[in-house]
Amino acid sequence: GDSVLLIEDDTLPLRALVLIPEAQAKRVVTGMDVKISPSDVKSEDFGFMLGKIFQISESAASPQELDRILNNQAKTQEYMKQRPFLAVAELIPDADPKNVSGFKWTSAVGPPKRITSGSLCTYQIIVEQRRPISYVIPMVKKTLGV
Repeated sequence: GDSVLLIEDDTLPLRALVLIPEAQAKRVVTGMDVKISPSDVKSEDFGFMLGKIFQISESAASPQELDRILNNQAKTQEYMKQRPFLAVAELIPDADPKNVSGFKWTSAVGPPKRITSGSLCTYQIIVEQRRPISYVIPMVKKTLGV
């Protein structure tokens, strides 16, 4: 019953599988921007890979589904506490030959190495963008009693 072989089609674009806790999942919709940081790349040095949410599940993942993906029962149990929804993020490719990673980054050029499948990552999904002044105006109105 153990996996002995994994075959990947390297002609397909690399995508990120994102586990979104149930508490935040309903705020995420397809097309939203996502920033991804592979665990073996320092975001302080290279920034984040850029992508877009391509797809998101309509309900939380089952323990069996998560265990099949993670292949780690301890991690599955840890993530199941958050009742994660599964999302797929399409990474934005970069054809610049100076960019060894092959993907767009928030910095000018990403790390000097290829990003491959199986890389563990952290992510940030941009669910709302507001100008800083929009936070100040309500405070000023409240202070002035307007």
